[in-house]
Amino acid sequence: MTDSRKSKSPWRAMTLNELVHHLKAMCGDRGVLVMVGIPASGKSTVAEALAAAGVTRLSRDAIRGELYGDEAIQGSGAEVSRLFYARLEDALAAGKLVVDDSTNCDRLLRRPVIALAQHHGYENIVLVVMETPLGECLRRNRARDRVVPEKVIEALHARLRSSEKPRASEGRRLFVRPARKRGGYLVHVARKA
Repeated sequence: MTDSRKSKSPWRAMTLNELVHHLKAMCGDRGVLVMVGIPASGKSTVAEALAAAGVTRLSRDAIRGELYGDEAIQGSGAEVSRLFYARLEDALAAGKLVVDDSTNCDRLLRRPVIALAQHHGYENIVLVVMETPLGECLRRNRARDRVVPEKVIEALHARLRSSEKPRASEGRRLFVRPARKRGGYLVHVARKA
């Protein structure tokens, strides 16, 4: 079979810097990037790179760290949420490009962020779905300072793979997988349907 007959893969290889540039281009100056993925899937690595490139990063974990001195301390979920949404409201009112660095494995968690962005006239909403294999996430988790219980990661993984997959109705979806080359990614922008 000749190369002209082979179907072209929808996945593109990118470095972290290329991924950041691509995400910023998808959103322009006013957009919301909603990270979606289980713990240790690489969400915060991407979100921190976006923050280094000038994107406003909001993280419930970081808020817990501010309030309680340690991101692992759950504390008052209501207080963490109140601060998160107050900061999101401020960033959106200022017309900033924002990344929500949370697991967002549940549509009910994504919905208020998306609704608030739409309320502020944001049209560029991108769900960045980290598709790191479960085994890789469990391996990475065991090597981290703040270890999440494996049963929690497994439950979130099962939930995200079933009824809680991001839908086109929520925004544009960009799927990200780790590439074999260390530090690289495979990226696929889903069609609208």
